[in-house]
Amino acid sequence: MYTMFGQIEDIGSEYLVYKIDTEAGQSGSPVLNSQNQIVGTHILGDTDQNYARRVKDDTFRLPQVVQGAQLETPEVTSYMEEKSGRTFRLYHTGIKRHLYTQNLDEARTLQQNGWNYEGEKIITAASGTPVYRLYFPVTREHLYTTSSYECDILASRGWQAEGVAWYSSGQRPIYRLYHTGLKVHLYTADENEKNVLVERGWNYENVAFYVQ
Repeated sequence: MYTMFGQIEDIGSEYLVYKIDTEAGQSGSPVLNSQNQIVGTHILGDTDQNYARRVKDDTFRLPQVVQGAQLETPEVTSYMEEKSGRTFRLYHTGIKRHLYTQNLDEARTLQQNGWNYEGEKIITAASGTPVYRLYFPVTREHLYTTSSYECDILASRGWQAEGVAWYSSGQRPIYRLYHTGLKVHLYTADENEKNVLVERGWNYENVAFYVQ
């Protein structure tokens, strides 16, 4: 068994972020604080950052509830999943598609099914205009849009609406382009890259959303 030491760099509503060397196979290992209390479980390792799902007070209450213990009324706290702002990118070499997600559990599952985890790529706001994610099984492509109208139209044409991916807010535009030959969308914050791609046959479709 390996034991690693270091400091947690960021504490989110659902996840802990830290730079500590980890070994393959350590997913599910406990993350302890200085008092040797379990504060999270390691779920994903990257070259720059590692992530753990937070263990909260209600996690320890569950065994007591199952055993029928009478518990004092806890302080009201919402554990509804929040959009953390950390957006991760994955790439599948077989289908040559990128996917963006803020769900580390989804990223971990995809990583175990042939997707390459490419790390944190953009930071989005905790609130703003919803960015909808859709999936088209025919081309195996995900699409991101702030237009509920476009979302509804695509859903009527066979795309699967997957809900709100994150929120659009900030000063940095993310451009959306489409290549009719490859039948794939591309997203970039680099205006020069956008212009070069247009010269090479990509269709510029406008600003997809804004990030911080």
